[in-house]
Amino acid sequence: MNYPPDNSKRMRELAEFLEQGIPDTPKDPYRLSQEETVEVLSANGPKTKRIPNHLYFIRCGPFMKIGIAADVRKRVKDMEMHNPYDLEITHVMLGKRKEEKGLHQRFSAYRHKGEWFRYQGELREYVEGLLNDITP
Repeated sequence: MNYPPDNSKRMRELAEFLEQGIPDTPKDPYRLSQEETVEVLSANGPKTKRIPNHLYFIRCGPFMKIGIAADVRKRVKDMEMHNPYDLEITHVMLGKRKEEKGLHQRFSAYRHKGEWFRYQGELREYVEGLLNDITP
């Protein structure tokens, strides 16, 4: 029977790291708080808590998906598995659920279904502004 390796050294290192704490800096709005970066411990050993912190824009034909994920590439792979059309990652930036929901509200007039929006009007201008490095 294969047993997992002894993680006691790793657990001590993790405990020391957590005791030091992670300073919150108000200057950097994209830095995760200490609570968001803490590893969740279970009876089976440490598990890294993946915080969705990448706000993404994915284009599929005439539609744009605005979503959030910890790993955008993995998210796209998962979506491609259930989608017969090509997907294009248009833009990725740091952001949290609050920003995602704000964008969903802002572009609600273009909502097609769920997190999918018709890629036109103000939404198109916004995304093109991101691509051209213009602050929207």
